[in-house]
Amino acid sequence: MDDLGNRDGNQTLRDAGTVGFLVDDDTNRYTSIGGNTITHDPAGNLTRDRQDYRYEYDYENRIARIYMLSGETQITVATFDYDALGHRVRKIDAVAGQTTLYYNDPEWRVLAEYAPTNNQQLRKYVYGNYIDETLGNRGQSPIIWS
Repeated sequence: MDDLGNRDGNQTLRDAGTVGFLVDDDTNRYTSIGGNTITHDPAGNLTRDRQDYRYEYDYENRIARIYMLSGETQITVATFDYDALGHRVRKIDAVAGQTTLYYNDPEWRVLAEYAPTNNQQLRKYVYGNYIDETLGNRGQSPIIWS
């Protein structure tokens, strides 16, 4: 780590051994992890990771699509849609063949996730007083408290 706490050089990771990192000095973004190139667009969004996934963003820098690269072929992994206020309202998981609808409160927090085919609730969330204070969530199993 450098004096500011940024990773530089090699880092020992649990269950992964030692991994080398390269960081761009001007942007403080990773350019390589473990010898694999990582790229970003001019806005700083990750566009390609070390596992050959490509990320595409909309005009407001929100994730729109994720692709898996296989040679010269792009396979769509997921697509995301947003409402006029910028809330994520739908995720299409092309690999699992599953669509998830998101219902949000006025504070931008996800309240629940539903499957559109049968309107089955997949998960609901419980929040505290702050926008980022998730107290727990419940899917098909008992509540998981944070």
